[in-house]
Amino acid sequence: MARALLIAAALLLVPAGAAAQAVCANYKEISERLSRVYGERVAGRGVDAQNRMFEIWAGAEGWTILMTSADMYGCVMAIGLKGTTWEFMPAAGKRADGAE
Repeated sequence: MARALLIAAALLLVPAGAAAQAVCANYKEISERLSRVYGERVAGRGVDAQNRMFEIWAGAEGWTILMTSADMYGCVMAIGLKGTTWEFMPAAGKRADGAE
């Protein structure tokens, strides 16, 4: 709840036209903040055809989806509050029980 209020307050400080834009900064700054302030860690990661890295950060209080370009500039694409259940999927070609 406090996290949602902080983000909402931050959006009030942004000009109206920019409110719909993602929060972006250097990857190192964003990742350190997600870890230190929100207690999140990387729960999943993948790279798309444009060489952008997508990460799901998860912690006890919520989750964040972070998109990072090849030049290590990251943007928060989505956030969620606690209550989300995460189920880790097996790698391609693997069954959930670990057999191939």
